[in-house]
Amino acid sequence: MFEKILVPLDGSELSESALPPALAIARPVKGTVILLRVPVYEKVLLPAPEGMGLLLPDQSMNLARHQAREYLEGIRQTNAHPDVVLRTRVVEGDEASVIVDTAAQEAADLIVMSTHGRTGLRRWVYGSVCEKVMHNTAASMLIVRPPAYSLN
Repeated sequence: MFEKILVPLDGSELSESALPPALAIARPVKGTVILLRVPVYEKVLLPAPEGMGLLLPDQSMNLARHQAREYLEGIRQTNAHPDVVLRTRVVEGDEASVIVDTAAQEAADLIVMSTHGRTGLRRWVYGSVCEKVMHNTAASMLIVRPPAYSLN
């Protein structure tokens, strides 16, 4: 049985589609689900009363960490269940490496994550976090595909 499950989330509905199966697996065994988010540092300019305001790199990183923690806390509260322990982790770094390392550190039995289902050139250009994790983790994996799979 899988008692400790890692669910990487990137803030998208697609990534959140991994939650229902992870929770369904954890409930019967009163397991733990670890919600993982890698912060993304995108915002350098923010709206300000005078026009646009510039964020320094440290401010941008702090904002991204804060947003990641808030996002995970919202997911944790929304999915609270008496038979499942939901924990959150915000870890910085390359997404695939962070997922693999966190799974090892947490001794996760299972990683449940979604995939974009890209093929061909798009997969080559964007890479596949899911594939990188699959090739580098010792944990079992459950990969959730998007409901309407498209080759585009």
